[in-house]
Amino acid sequence: MSGRQSPIGRLLPDVFRGDPALSIRGDEAEEAWRVVEPVLSAWERGLVPPEEYPAGSDGPPERHAMPERRDELLHEESVMPAG
Repeated sequence: MSGRQSPIGRLLPDVFRGDPALSIRGDEAEEAWRVVEPVLSAWERGLVPPEEYPAGSDGPPERHAMPERRDELLHEESVMPAG
């Protein structure tokens, strides 16, 4: 054994000490899920298919990153529930 501590072994003591840089508050987790769940739902329903691109690339083609194109691909009323 090299004597090196595992990643979880380094993480847990800081979490137990309450280091806020290593975790999020409950309200932050709720807000994150409020944003993510409609996207996951839209993917499942085929409303906004995930864009595939090669690993290590700059991502999808630039035309998809432009705000006017993004609005065409993602309609808030069809993805985000009202209210």
